[in-house]
Amino acid sequence: MLAVAVMMMTVVGAWAGPARERQLKPCPDGFSAVVVGGKQDCVCAEYHVYWPRTGLCYPEFTRGPCGPGQQLVANETGHAECRSVVLVDK
Repeated sequence: MLAVAVMMMTVVGAWAGPARERQLKPCPDGFSAVVVGGKQDCVCAEYHVYWPRTGLCYPEFTRGPCGPGQQLVANETGHAECRSVVLVDK
């Protein structure tokens, strides 16, 4: 019985080698690669917000896809929206 257990451990050990790390596929500009549940996904990079109409991530507090005089910001719920820029005279 002991010989069977040792043989089983040897066979199992032969199959249970160290896992190879996979190279992450590149994500589009503005995105970062993450692995969730063993699968790669691309999410907005740090300080970027997702704009659903274009499917892209833009740097927050830039014009992004917004019109003139506006900038892209994350609202209270974390969703992107365009807000008017208020210029203050010094």
